[in-house]
Amino acid sequence: MASVATGLDALLQTVANSTLRNPVEPYLGSAWNYMTDNYPRFTIAVWFSVVLHELVYFGLCAPGFVAQFLPFMQKYKVQQDKPETFGQQWKCFKKLMFNHFCIQLPLMSMTYYYLEMMGIPYEYDKMPAW
Repeated sequence: MASVATGLDALLQTVANSTLRNPVEPYLGSAWNYMTDNYPRFTIAVWFSVVLHELVYFGLCAPGFVAQFLPFMQKYKVQQDKPETFGQQWKCFKKLMFNHFCIQLPLMSMTYYYLEMMGIPYEYDKMPAW
């Protein structure tokens, strides 16, 4: 079994060496090194993940949220007979915040302990190229 893992590592290294280099790699590497030098691992694994998750989630949901209030988009509405109200939107937002911070945040907190337990490196130079 060890020879299979060694062969797979060699294959991944060959593919990584033969592919084109990422043009943002120097910037990403310096930003990553700054982050690991100035913040504790727990903050990186948990709080940075939470902030990134929220930014991506709300950033991707914003166009759909705005579109539901545009008059010319009403013809694409699935439930034509149910208008959106502020009360419904607020109820939905409260449930969403509960799910994000009472369910997802504890799970994201476990990420730190998993990374530590498995010995996954945070250092940019020690990460595999793939």
